[in-house]
Amino acid sequence: MTEQDPTVEKFKVVEPQIPGVPVAKKPAAGSTTGTNLPIAVWLTIAIGAVLMVGASFFWWFSLASKRADRSSAEVPPAVVTPAAAPIAPVEKVAQGPGEIASISELAAPWSSKSFVMQDPVTKLSVPATVVKLPGGAYWGFSMIEPFGQCHLEYITDMKRLKSYYGFEASHPMVGDPCSRSVFDLTKYGPGIDGLVRGEMVQGSGLRPPMAIEVKVQGGKIVALRME
Repeated sequence: MTEQDPTVEKFKVVEPQIPGVPVAKKPAAGSTTGTNLPIAVWLTIAIGAVLMVGASFFWWFSLASKRADRSSAEVPPAVVTPAAAPIAPVEKVAQGPGEIASISELAAPWSSKSFVMQDPVTKLSVPATVVKLPGGAYWGFSMIEPFGQCHLEYITDMKRLKSYYGFEASHPMVGDPCSRSVFDLTKYGPGIDGLVRGEMVQGSGLRPPMAIEVKVQGGKIVALRME
């Protein structure tokens, strides 16, 4: 019988040797080569990864909160639109010929009311005014200058009468802003068919304003016709 090699441990499995194929060396016990890392190393790596993920999540959450706070601070306050004021009803303008005012509306001397009168020649409606004169008489007249297009004005502001027209008076006047003529309703001047109320006391106007005949009927003031 052949004597056994004392270096070979008893019952140790010996891998067969194939001719021409080198024998792979086994790693020594406790070696960290390859993927056979010790459990302690893997545990350390896992804990480190968890900590990194947690830190990243905490940083992202903090940044998102700051952005949200900044966006909330930058939002402008809502603009509150005030409620629209109620629209006042438009007063209907009286039409002549016909009733144009009541006596109660023109109770005080020099009180006035605007209305519209139909021109007998052109059949167009022209602006007009009726005034209560001192003594109780009512006088109506067209607010368009005779033979022209300028709109007259009934002036009750004596300061405007003096500053714009350069005329001083103690009672309201009728003014022509185009020619700066002034007409006095307490006096008479030449008209188409004779004297007519509203003598021109200043300016270059052709004649007093076109007269409108008015009368009182049962507490109402009625416009009849325009000259």
